[in-house]
Amino acid sequence: QIIGVEPEFQLIYNLQGWYEFRRFFLGIYPKNANFFIDECEKYFPKLFFHERNRTTISSILNDCPKKIVYHLAALNDKFFSFDRTSMNRTQILHSFSVVAGLDETASLEGNAERKNDFTFQFLNSNNEMEFVCCEPHLKLCYCDNNNNVYSNNRRIYFHEGKQNIQKGNILIGHIGTHL
Repeated sequence: QIIGVEPEFQLIYNLQGWYEFRRFFLGIYPKNANFFIDECEKYFPKLFFHERNRTTISSILNDCPKKIVYHLAALNDKFFSFDRTSMNRTQILHSFSVVAGLDETASLEGNAERKNDFTFQFLNSNNEMEFVCCEPHLKLCYCDNNNNVYSNNRRIYFHEGKQNIQKGNILIGHIGTHL
C-alpha cells in the first residue's frame, strides 16, 4: 500500500486499471512537457497528440496537471460512451460534458473567422499532411491547488477523429492557453 493514495488507485485488475494507476501518478508527477506528452501517448490510446503540444502545454502544466489528466481521460474513456444518434455537434459536446463531469460545458469556437487559429496539420493514411480544424474545446477552469480561482484561459482543443488519420483516434491539436 502507498500511504496517502486512495485504494482504488492501488489495485490493478485489468488494462483500464493500469491506465488509471499510471494517469493518477502522471497528474502528481508531470515532470516536464516532453515527459508529460510522452506518457500521455502511452496512457490515452484513443487520443493522438499533435507535436505542438510539447511546447504549448508548458504554459499550463505546472498549474493543473491533474486537471489536464482528468480531461484527457474523459475524452479517451467517455467521449464515445453514450448514444449520439440524432445529436448535432453542440448537443454531443453538452452530453459529453455531463457524462464526464467537466467543470464547464465543452463547446465550439463562436467566431468562424478564427478557424485558422485552431486548424492544424496531421499526417493522414496516404502519408500526406491534412488540415484539421480542432474547434471543439474543453475548458480547464480551475487549477489543481486552488479550486476557488476561476479561469477561462486554459483549453484543450480537439477533433473527434477522422478515419484516415491515426486510425480515427481523437486528435488533440492544442493543450495550453486560450487560442
